[in-house]
Amino acid sequence: MSISITAASNANPVVFTCALGVTTGQQVYLSGFTGNWAPCNGAWSAVYSASGFSIPIDSTNFGALAGSPVASIALIQPNPLIDLTTVTLVQDYLRIKSDIENDLIQTCITAVSVEWIWRTGRGPEGYVPTNSPFVSPVFYDEFYDGNGSVRQFIRNWPIVSVQALLVNGQSISAASGWGSVGWMIDQSKKSLVILSGVPQRTLGRAPWGSGFTEGVQNVEVQYTAGFSRVPQDVVEKCTKMVAVNYRRTKWLDLASETMGSQGVTGTTSYRAWEIPPDVAKVISNYSRDLWV
Repeated sequence: MSISITAASNANPVVFTCALGVTTGQQVYLSGFTGNWAPCNGAWSAVYSASGFSIPIDSTNFGALAGSPVASIALIQPNPLIDLTTVTLVQDYLRIKSDIENDLIQTCITAVSVEWIWRTGRGPEGYVPTNSPFVSPVFYDEFYDGNGSVRQFIRNWPIVSVQALLVNGQSISAASGWGSVGWMIDQSKKSLVILSGVPQRTLGRAPWGSGFTEGVQNVEVQYTAGFSRVPQDVVEKCTKMVAVNYRRTKWLDLASETMGSQGVTGTTSYRAWEIPPDVAKVISNYSRDLWV
């Protein structure tokens, strides 16, 4: 449902008077602006204000409000904890000017962003993730089968910090440096190592036995892992993956299509791959080296 915008400030950011009932962070669609106000048309992340909402546009020199502007709330809202790209980036990639299908694009974005977690073997094991380690660091509490080694690869990387490490129920403290006893995060930030404080050949007599002692679900790691922001190559390839899925909605379940005009015929064939090879390559780059 669209609600009329009855007034707008000449300020940075612009504040609209509108009874839409927007909360901060919601995506809104604006249309009907003309003249100097035309840049306000489109999809925006709104910020609540007492009179309505604001968007990040400087309208200081726009003059009097022009057009018959209206606002509506997107039915499908972005998920800032999961999404790896935005509707605007996908629109730019596809050179789409209309906001009519933004809800469909947003649905594709969140679905593809979750798929990236599954395909790279990240996130929580056994249930649908609510946070993406590609977006920001996430806390995990996980159990592993001890491998009898001094090194344990962890499900999510890069490891940012470790809150607790227990082997056979025994808490292990952090090492203060090389030659001390305890755990440390490997330089690759993909694994933990247990230092014995003695040469490795005598590790069996070290206080922690043989590192991550062999066993079933006997290693518990509470840790935080993930990126501080979405890596740029992930943004670009996720945007392409969403664009491909969106375009496929136009030819669902078609392998090819024959068309003719004025005695000339031609066949349009569609790609059969599940995801483009260049996207698959980047997914592989961020996938775990070892499944644990």
